[in-house]
Amino acid sequence: LSPPESAMHKIVLRDHRLGEHRILPGAAMLEMALQAARLAAPGRRATELRDVRWHKAIAVDADPTPIRIALSPERDTVRFELYAGNDDVRTLHAQGAIAFEDDARAVAESDERLDLAAIRGRCRTVERADIDAAFAAMGFAFGESFRVFERLHHNNDEALAELRLPPVAGVRHDVFALPPALLDGALRTSLGIGGLAAS
Repeated sequence: LSPPESAMHKIVLRDHRLGEHRILPGAAMLEMALQAARLAAPGRRATELRDVRWHKAIAVDADPTPIRIALSPERDTVRFELYAGNDDVRTLHAQGAIAFEDDARAVAESDERLDLAAIRGRCRTVERADIDAAFAAMGFAFGESFRVFERLHHNNDEALAELRLPPVAGVRHDVFALPPALLDGALRTSLGIGGLAAS
């Protein structure tokens, strides 16, 4: 295994479960696509993910399923597809596009800044233990590396999370383009809009 694959195996396949099933997080699919894009476009830095769609979860159980990544240039981006099967019969798991820093149509950095203090001020706050309990009640069984929430601020229209990437023995997070556990937490933050079920 290459370093990202080895690290992915240690934290993702061990610490991300739905009930008794090991489920590859959608965030890990994005990491796979970004690593493939790095190999396909050496020296270029990916700056944006666009039009991402997850079609079917990947269960990592007894029988391994080879997952392939197809990359194709399209205008100012490289499109990706993660799929199982072959070119004739595909089961599509995820797709989207990656934009690079030097693309002519790359979006310039915005001057807009969110007022985080104002968001916190109009939200309820849920602490780590209650957040973990809420996800457990949804059926998720997260190991320590995926327990990234410190607290969650939410109201009926917004959610703001404070995330921390926990140290994992034998894993260097800098081998990832986007650490899957941290990105997974960012994506799960959206479930907090309106309040988590167990909070």
